[in-house]
Amino acid sequence: MSYELVLQGLEERIRTVAGILYAGRGEPSVIQVTPSLYSTFIDADRSQTGQITVMVYRTAHSVWIQWQDNASAEREVADFINALPAAVDQDGHLGGRITSGMAKVSRVVGSYPIVNGTRYRVLDFTSEVTDKAPYGSGI
Repeated sequence: MSYELVLQGLEERIRTVAGILYAGRGEPSVIQVTPSLYSTFIDADRSQTGQITVMVYRTAHSVWIQWQDNASAEREVADFINALPAAVDQDGHLGGRITSGMAKVSRVVGSYPIVNGTRYRVLDFTSEVTDKAPYGSGI
């Protein structure tokens, strides 16, 4: 499976998370609405054993919430900490896109970046998608 299909499957799962108003790709330079989520490629590992190729794709999914004060920001991010991993867990095969492998969210890290002079509370989730296919399949 191509990384594009992996990303489409992850985006499909992300759209099921209540409260996310916008989902896009890449790093934001302007954030129109919050909470927003942006997905960016981190890395991929490729290995081969016999006639099987294994790919592990890692993607960052960043939930951006406009920061006003610590207490309200923490209340707003709290639901996402479990909701986004649960959404991926609900269909680890990403709508049938993965037939020999699984998708999961393996990590979340918080931060307070500033974009265009505005501070945000951000949760950076890392998804890992493992796919296996015969050698020579193109993965």
